[in-house]
Amino acid sequence: MSRLTQTMAMIAVLAGVLMAQVSSDGLVAFYPFTGNLLDASGNGHKLDSLPTTDQRYIPKWVSDRMGVANRADSFSGSTQGLCTRADSFPTGSSARTLSAWVKLGLLSEPRTILSWGSDTGKTECTFIAKSAGGFDYLILTNGTDSLIYKTTSLAKIQSWTHLAVSLTSTGFAKMYMGDSVLVSKQMSSWNTSAGWFGVGASFRSRSNCLNPWFGCIDAVAIYKRALSDTEISTLSDNATDQLIPTNVLVPNKVQYSVATVEPSNVLYTINGRSLKNRYVTGMLVGEKLKKMRHIQQ
Repeated sequence: MSRLTQTMAMIAVLAGVLMAQVSSDGLVAFYPFTGNLLDASGNGHKLDSLPTTDQRYIPKWVSDRMGVANRADSFSGSTQGLCTRADSFPTGSSARTLSAWVKLGLLSEPRTILSWGSDTGKTECTFIAKSAGGFDYLILTNGTDSLIYKTTSLAKIQSWTHLAVSLTSTGFAKMYMGDSVLVSKQMSSWNTSAGWFGVGASFRSRSNCLNPWFGCIDAVAIYKRALSDTEISTLSDNATDQLIPTNVLVPNKVQYSVATVEPSNVLYTINGRSLKNRYVTGMLVGEKLKKMRHIQQ
């Protein structure tokens, strides 16, 4: 078997088994919580934990959904939350997607997963939950209209669950658990303002947060477009927290997502998996990948 034949055979296998990644198209902010509060999207929306003199506001790093230590944030449910300015987040009636992995405690009242805008001015975009053994209610609200899902059995306490909501530019909203659509609705009067973006709380100001989350949150992503059902499914299957790939077209016309390149070790992270194979890299290190690698360096 020739080297080219072996290479093509290897890539054909990879096309079927490598984990797909969600496109970074429209990504506004992404927080993998890898021991810090940085925005991995590259847009500079670093979260603040305030006030720093209050121990309740200091992030408590815990194991994530894959069991990796110090890769998720734990919230005590008592006057706690993370925030950043939401000036470049989706506003008005523009399209958006909110996504997060959550593990909840007992929530006797509505608690915030993600939020920005103004609850007092009824121009908010808030995703909240209420629980008594599972998710009793999941609610996406804009202050005047709400998308509500009621259940008592789908998610148990202390189980990591992927949740997402999307809103099109025409106001059609969908709520997801994993890759399943829980509920959908044509929303009315959607007019989100900017203000403060909060993870684990709603913020009226930098130091005034409401409805603090009790439990854990990981892999928060905000998009300025409504992701498709397929993209939501891929996002819920993602186990790498690598959401910002560079697409490289290889000779068999399959588009792979190459997130990192380490030329010294000829090591590639392709679709979320590290590979070191002379046949695969021999195929990928073509003119297009060389150009991409040069830009990354």
